[in-house]
Amino acid sequence: YNLCTINGASGEWDFSSCGLLAVLLATVVTSIINIFGYKNRKRQMNRCLIAIILLVLWYALFIYLLNTVAPENSWPEIKYTALLPFIAIILQWLARTGIKRDEDLIKSMDRIR
Repeated sequence: YNLCTINGASGEWDFSSCGLLAVLLATVVTSIINIFGYKNRKRQMNRCLIAIILLVLWYALFIYLLNTVAPENSWPEIKYTALLPFIAIILQWLARTGIKRDEDLIKSMDRIR
């Protein structure tokens, strides 16, 4: 899972896809920090945006590796797990909009006082 690719014909391991794992680990760390950083909503929104950018970067790197690592005249097998970062992008975006709504609500309550 993003650590290496195995050539089906020769059985050789290629570790050129370790960058995918590094990007996903950075996204996981950012998301965990984001969960426990609920006291500063502006910083939390920025971290959501950083996580979204990292996940888009993961897809760009994934497409690049599919085009460079795959042997000529073959189609790489893509599993359903390649959709999980897309789902994470949607969830991060929903979290960011929810945090923004909370921030707007708090600002409106401060105006009423």
